Amino acid sequence: MIEPLDALLESVRAGTAALVVVEGETRNDDPKVYGRWFGHLARDLSFVHQDGHRQVKKAVAYLREHAPGRPVFGLIDRDFTSRDETDVDEALEHGLFRTGWYTLENYCFADPAAWVQVVEVLNDEAPEGWRTVAEIEAHVTAAYRRALPIAAWNRVVHDECRRAPGAGQSPGYREHPDAINEQALEKLAQWGQARGAPCSLRESFSAGLRALEAMSPDQWPEHVTGKAVLGIFAQVLPAPTLQGAKNKALTLRRLYMDKQAAPPRDLAAIFETMLRATERMRQRSTSAR
Repeated sequence: MIEPLDALLESVRAGTAALVVVEGETRNDDPKVYGRWFGHLARDLSFVHQDGHRQVKKAVAYLREHAPGRPVFGLIDRDFTSRDETDVDEALEHGLFRTGWYTLENYCFADPAAWVQVVEVLNDEAPEGWRTVAEIEAHVTAAYRRALPIAAWNRVVHDECRRAPGAGQSPGYREHPDAINEQALEKLAQWGQARGAPCSLRESFSAGLRALEAMSPDQWPEHVTGKAVLGIFAQVLPAPTLQGAKNKALTLRRLYMDKQAAPPRDLAAIFETMLRATERMRQRSTSAR
């Protein structure tokens, strides 16, 4: 359940910790992940969720307007925004930060050694090909590679919708590479033609896919949704005890976090920036009394 904005406003006014609004349908989504990584900051940062980046932005703007001077921030997935477009000063002004990688799920592959331990937990003996960090890294790279068409497709749809918002129903984003086939690509091209796109969207897809394939794999987390990568990885990871699990990917994410020791550095840097800003707000509030 997502708390109404007026309830969050009362929490902001009454609390002492900085409020960080993150994405997620429930408390078990992003707030739980951030809480696991940054539980040691519980006295200074309190995580709440809103369903999607638009709702996060709306909540942060509302809370900052109605509780000026109180520390309120938002953290949303990077999605289609490049690092070149990130401005820390602007983020502080509006209270909105973006993850360094495309989605929170991308961070589930930051520590391959943790996956070695997960595989050992899920199997009596880790199967051949899943016993070393190098082997896990190869499987992760393969999962990212399979997800590249998803990234290329979603980028084309996103850019075209931004170019001409509201001009007809889009073919939608894709979550699995099997959904991108000859028929889908033909529909993408037809959609672009009907909208008067300046170039063939099918050609834009092919060009985008070639650009992704030419990148170094360590660049992919910034451009490829980790949600799709985790789903693909979950399909091939040997986990006989999880057969029939309602959501294998989410279960694996939880197991991974159980084994991961340290939080991601770039996320830690974002929260450090929030804490410094919070301290400056408190100092200004004290001096104004």
